[in-house]
Amino acid sequence: MMTDALAVRIARYALPIGVLALVVCGPLLWFVPRIPVPDAASAKPLLRFTYAIAVAAWALQLQLAGGIAPIVRAVAAREAPSQLGALWLGLAGLVRAVLPTALVVAAIAIGALALVVPALCLVVLLALATASPAAGLPAPLVDSIRVVRAHLRPIAIVVAAIVIVDVGLAVAAQLAIGPALSKKPTVAELGAFRELARVVAIGVAIVSPFAATVLAALRARYD
Repeated sequence: MMTDALAVRIARYALPIGVLALVVCGPLLWFVPRIPVPDAASAKPLLRFTYAIAVAAWALQLQLAGGIAPIVRAVAAREAPSQLGALWLGLAGLVRAVLPTALVVAAIAIGALALVVPALCLVVLLALATASPAAGLPAPLVDSIRVVRAHLRPIAIVVAAIVIVDVGLAVAAQLAIGPALSKKPTVAELGAFRELARVVAIGVAIVSPFAATVLAALRARYD
């Protein structure tokens, strides 16, 4: 995935990477804590929304990978941008990754309308699109497919691990918090559904920079 030396050099840019993660995950962290305690009718929809957050984490991580990729490429090339320079590289990468991320999400959504298997295949094949240095659409998507096909097994394993961690956040949080509804739910029972959403949102924000950095490092490795 990445050598120890490369990982150490990337870790030196934890601060700008963290700022980029806040930019990407900030709206989620702002919105979810403002969700009110649900009533009995809206508790289960809130639970479904919480799992949707875990699934949508993949899109956030793709977007974030687009910001982290220029930093990783600079580090892999043994360049040494300043912390501020790395931040500017990352912000420019985030802007550049908006359209590729939207296209990847749209492609996966269309694939999901057909069958689950095509959608899962697209998740893997397009995993490196936002981390691609290729310019102009659809070049990043084509580049990702080319690289993934050439190195399918290691990339598929990494992508599967990321998706499992994302969804596992919601499953583990639900098991730990255990929101459940009685016939006459109490405020505490209903509040647990909101707490679950908050915990999953925070978990996604914590995991995302690591997942995005791994995707960016994979693309740099197979450059």
